[in-house]
Amino acid sequence: MVSKLDLYKIFWVVGKNESFSKAAKELFLTQPAVSQAIHQLENELETRLFNRTPKGVTLTDEGSHLFEYVQSALNLLETGEEKIAAFKHLTTGELKVGVSDTISRYFLLPYLEVFHNAYPGVKFKIVNGTTDETIAMLKNGKVDMAICNFPIKDTALELRPFIHVHDIFVYGEKFRKILSGTVSLQKLVKLPLIFWNPRRIRADLWRHSCFQRELKQCRNLSLVRMICYWSLPKSIWVLPV
Repeated sequence: MVSKLDLYKIFWVVGKNESFSKAAKELFLTQPAVSQAIHQLENELETRLFNRTPKGVTLTDEGSHLFEYVQSALNLLETGEEKIAAFKHLTTGELKVGVSDTISRYFLLPYLEVFHNAYPGVKFKIVNGTTDETIAMLKNGKVDMAICNFPIKDTALELRPFIHVHDIFVYGEKFRKILSGTVSLQKLVKLPLIFWNPRRIRADLWRHSCFQRELKQCRNLSLVRMICYWSLPKSIWVLPV
């Protein structure tokens, strides 16, 4: 079919001009090359497409039917090329972004506003999910890009870190006296911490042997939630709320 596309285009130009010579001039081809292309197409379709006359050519009944379909097909291809060009230059289209609720609310929104002002024809679709979920959506083609937490180790993805976030612990009045200064890791893990769940603790934190060992010894540890990135210092500051 691909090899016939050029033949159909030549056929359409000849039918439009009703002349091999005019078609050759428009297509920047020689007249014999145009005649050969029409002859090849007629042989492949086993149908005569043109009536040859001293004044030029006219379409046969079969050629007239084919001409309408070829014209529609070429118009659709031209429209498709225009759409691709519009996508390429960001004048239209849809950008699907996978992101967590926290990142979307506190980081992404200002950038979306700037992007929308620069490219108003591009629509946004924000898909919320955890890091694992957004990565899966990205690899499945359900989103065009994912903004999520590091570390991520996947050679199939192109990773671009753009901001470093240092998480902190917060506490209520009950722990003010205990946590009024710098708290060691060994002391911290003995407190009733709240995280997401054991599988959601950032990998670099969990791999820390001391923290992992102390967590196993700690009772009544409700692992509920932890937000964004994690960087582990020698001691952890716990800020009051």
